Amino acid sequence: MQYYFKYILVFLKALVISALFGASWVFTFLNFDAYANLYMKSYRSDFFFDIALFFLSGLFGALLFFILIRFLDKLKGIIFQQQKTK
Repeated sequence: MQYYFKYILVFLKALVISALFGASWVFTFLNFDAYANLYMKSYRSDFFFDIALFFLSGLFGALLFFILIRFLDKLKGIIFQQQKTK
């Protein structure tokens, strides 16, 4: 039974990581694009915003990735600790 939990956690980790990176990119892109359209219309076509957008979405995704990995490691520790005590 312990191996099933291990594979389920690996699958869920991969699924959530993929969703987090996609969501962080979309979230950052939409918010930064809306901000640029509202306040920086004269600079909107500048290539700098595309680079900054890519960089910010990467940082946001990396932060969420770190938080997710720490959470799943703690969850895995709790599950395996409970199984050892049974």
